[in-house]
Amino acid sequence: MGRHHHGACPGPSTLGTSPRRDGLFRSSRFFLSSWCPLSLTIRRRLLQWGTAILDSVPYSMRATIDEPLALLRSALVEDLPSAYKQPIAPLVPRPAIFLISYIASSLYLLQHAVWSYTRREVEREVDTDAFRRWVIEGGLKIVQDEVKRAQVAATERVRFDSALVYGCATRPKL
Repeated sequence: MGRHHHGACPGPSTLGTSPRRDGLFRSSRFFLSSWCPLSLTIRRRLLQWGTAILDSVPYSMRATIDEPLALLRSALVEDLPSAYKQPIAPLVPRPAIFLISYIASSLYLLQHAVWSYTRREVEREVDTDAFRRWVIEGGLKIVQDEVKRAQVAATERVRFDSALVYGCATRPKL
């Protein structure tokens, strides 16, 4: 298997010298380096699609969902690009993937709510409320905060996370 390395893509700094740890390092390095260029395309398309959906919300509908719209827009336009700004901190990829999933699912719910609202469907209020609840109560804000915490996590946190999984010195925890 060829080595794919794109320089700026993140990977664990050092995991140790054991074969198990080195194998994990190589496989995660391959995954992350293969994933980084693709993520730019995914993020651009998600931003285009999301902006189009957010802009399609009828003015008369916006009054009932102002708060979730603002939260979703900030996640899409500010937090997502910030999460993938190079260099990516070692603890960011996991919450960043969750951020993408929350943004995408919120956009799908909003798209359906807009469709339902503009077609005057019987369920339009329920669909709008489903979107509002998902964004406000479903965890988008929590994931946004997790990404921000991961971006500023100290090297000490990364070292302790590794020790929790692999143990200290030569004695593994698992």
